[in-house]
Formats: sequence, structure tokens, C-alpha cells
Amino acid sequence: MIFELPLALALSCLLAELPAIYDAMRALPARLHRLLERSIARRRPQDASALAAWAALACMALVGALGALHPALRVALLALALPARAVAQQAMHVRAHLDAGDVPAAAVQVGEHVGATYEQVVRAACGRLSRTFCSAVFAPVLLALLLTPLRLGAAAAWAFAAMSGLSAVSPGMGRAVEGGLRPARWLLAALCALCTALCGLEMDAALAALRTPARDRLACVVRAAVGIGDEPTHAPLAGDLVQATLLLCLALGVAVILGTLLLLPLMG
Repeated sequence: MIFELPLALALSCLLAELPAIYDAMRALPARLHRLLERSIARRRPQDASALAAWAALACMALVGALGALHPALRVALLALALPARAVAQQAMHVRAHLDAGDVPAAAVQVGEHVGATYEQVVRAACGRLSRTFCSAVFAPVLLALLLTPLRLGAAAAWAFAAMSGLSAVSPGMGRAVEGGLRPARWLLAALCALCTALCGLEMDAALAALRTPARDRLACVVRAAVGIGDEPTHAPLAGDLVQATLLLCLALGVAVILGTLLLLPLMG
């Protein structure tokens, strides 16, 4: 049981290299999610929040029941809920456009206007990478880690993914997800600053960024750690996306190791 989360992360990266299999395994949950989203969107706000909560609980119960059948099944289910490699690949697509000189296409991918400059696109890409990584990978990993001793890690990760997906149509669910993301953002930002120091990099700017507003703190720390903060030490480069991805993955690894050590007495 102690190796479930590391094995799930490794399997998630492996499945990302097999897109046909990965997409086929996620096809049914994706269809169910779209069906639920359309159904909930037609309800009144108070009814939508209640229905979204029941949907998240049902998802957790179903995955928990399936995971109870065998540890290998829990690992597989958890791997499907942690798209770490897929999130990193999105950043690499942006980098590919930048390397090819197609700045407008890269700007569209990160939600910037087509006339954004190269430097603006790199900053926006690093910020978007940090936010997506926290919500899609780091926060579910923390929940899975906390509930691994109860053999509910996969169930918790899937429930959080369902809540995140339904937050757009349920204000109450959106507030619940934001409440869960707030400590995850703070912890990931602190770990990124710590990893910056461990790697021997200049970390004054990264530590200073921890004092920024909570919603933007993680993105500021990541940009500062790779040297492209508000007062950059160098002109942003496409390669900064690789450094930002490695920094986030390193912080994730540190969190998993430290969390596992802290929970080791509870695991059997």
C-alpha cells in the first residue's frame, strides 16, 4: 500500500505515452461527466449544488468500491486521475510553437491575445502551467496521500476531479474546490521555493513571491524561481517552460516523499 501513489504517478506517465489506450480508458468517465454537467446546468443554483455534491460522493463511493477489489486496481484508477504527464505536455506544445517562431499560436494556447509578445506568452505559460499542475495533479495527490492509509486514495482523487469539473455549473462546488486548492497552492509554492534553494539557485525572489495574494502566489514563485518575475534577471526563453515543469515535478516528488514518511506509521 505504501507504494500505491508512486506507482500510480509512474503509470500515469506511461499511459500518457500510449494516447489511444489512455483516451479509451477515460472515454466513459468523460461522457458521464459531460452528461452530469448538462443535467446540473439546467437546475436552479441551490439544486445544482446539491446534485453536484451527490455526484461527487457517488464517484468517490464507486471508485472506492472498485479499489477495494485489488491494490492493482486502485493504482490504475489513481493513475487515471493524475494526468501529470498530460499537463506537462501542454506546456511542451506551447514551447514547440515558440521554438518554431509561431508566437500567435502559442498565445492562443495560453489564453493570451494574439498580439501578445514572446515574453508575455512565456510568463503566461508558466503561470498557467503552475495553476493547472496544482489543480489537476498536486491537490489530488495530497488528498490521495492523506487517505491512502484508509485505502481511499484513488476515490479521493476521483472525487476531487469530479468536483473540479462540476465547479463551473455549481457555485457551491466551486467554493469547495477553491477551499481545497488554497492550502495546496500555498504548500506547492513553499516547496517550489525550497527546491529552488536546494538546487543552489537564487531564491530571494521566490521567497518574496510567497507574500503575494494567495491566488497568484504559486505562479509568482514559479516565475521568480526560473528568473522571469516582474523584474526579470534575463529575457524569458521557451526553455523556461522546461525548468518550470521540472521545478513543479520536483516539488511534487518532495511532497510525496515527505508525506509518505509522515504517514508511514499508519500504513501497513
